[in-house]
Amino acid sequence: MGTKSGVMQWQRLKYVTVDVFTSQRFTGNPVAVILGADGIADEEMQAIAAEFRYSETAFLTAPTSACCAARLRIFTQKDELPFAGHPNIGAAYVVARLGTVFGRPIGKSLSFEQRAGVVSIDITLQDGIPLGATLLAPEPYRRLVEVDPAVVAACVGLEDEDIVSQQHRPIIASIGLPILLTEVRDLESLGRCRPIPEQFARHFPRSGANSIHLYTRTNSGNELQFRARHLSPLDGIWEDPATGSANAALVALLADLAPARTMQLQINVKQGVEMGRASALVATADKYAGKIHAVRIGGDCIQAMEGIISIPVRQSS
Repeated sequence: MGTKSGVMQWQRLKYVTVDVFTSQRFTGNPVAVILGADGIADEEMQAIAAEFRYSETAFLTAPTSACCAARLRIFTQKDELPFAGHPNIGAAYVVARLGTVFGRPIGKSLSFEQRAGVVSIDITLQDGIPLGATLLAPEPYRRLVEVDPAVVAACVGLEDEDIVSQQHRPIIASIGLPILLTEVRDLESLGRCRPIPEQFARHFPRSGANSIHLYTRTNSGNELQFRARHLSPLDGIWEDPATGSANAALVALLADLAPARTMQLQINVKQGVEMGRASALVATADKYAGKIHAVRIGGDCIQAMEGIISIPVRQSS
């Protein structure tokens, strides 16, 4: 395999790492974006993701649909995901900076095809320079099953009374990736959270969810402000510094529960503070006639590193 006249042949892949949901390098949520990954086997993508050891690694391959700039595949250290927020935003930022991908020019918006469907993304520009991006959730909002607060408390090392159930009990919701959403009492409770792997293994997966997204309210004036933490040890992610899919599901849930039948709800979320990788996310949900119609998540980005990965060329048998 990978030889020609006894000489190993290599495919050289360019990668760029981006810190997402931040404008300060080495904070936010890092993602590795692998360019031109056509011909790379699934197991090689998985091995590359494990090598980076980020929460997710994104691979750009040629699109099969004329409406899309590229196909995006997303891997954790253990599995491929149908959708995740920050890899989409990071990959969009990379191709916007490049100005073209797979021979297609990139303007103020683009779409990626992926397992969850087509994801539409708007690029945030300042004087023509990309600063970040905002995506539209690929799947309709779904509110799935409630979970016993005692189960959540056991999984994250809290007491039952730390879990808040006034507005909603812990509940699994999805805008492309099911996640268990749980409100906790205050910042002190949030700070004490830690994943208990044996409890996660006992109670998950559940309705497609492997992770718990915990949040508390830190409202200031008229702004809806939140602090959040995201724990997903079954995916090899002890804690995620910024989780687009979870915060998008959260704003959709809160809009769904709000009494107004028509509204736009926007929340500002800080995440990753306890990890030393502070992130800032803006999530918006549009509600019309009692139904959630559009959910968006966005934030800033900054490039951190770039380099080359060498992969042995696969020879046809």
